[in-house]
Amino acid sequence: MVTYSLYIDDTRYTVPTLLFVTLGDAAGLRDLARKKLNDSKHHLAVTAWAEDAFLFSLSRDEPVTEAPRPNPRMSNTGTTGPFADDR
Repeated sequence: MVTYSLYIDDTRYTVPTLLFVTLGDAAGLRDLARKKLNDSKHHLAVTAWAEDAFLFSLSRDEPVTEAPRPNPRMSNTGTTGPFADDR
């Protein structure tokens, strides 16, 4: 089981509402986020996190924003690529 954080931007409040959700997997997380977005006309956006990792954001006015995928060629931990150590 994984605990996810959903931040709900609401026109009635100055700070997002925080909702913790525990699910067996992330498959239903997007559906739940969409439901929360549609629960009220005051809900403007829902942002999903797993621990400190951004997963996605849903908004009434914008397309879905996904977390960027790591690019192994841009890693500074390997021995190849543009950030390789010159040893």
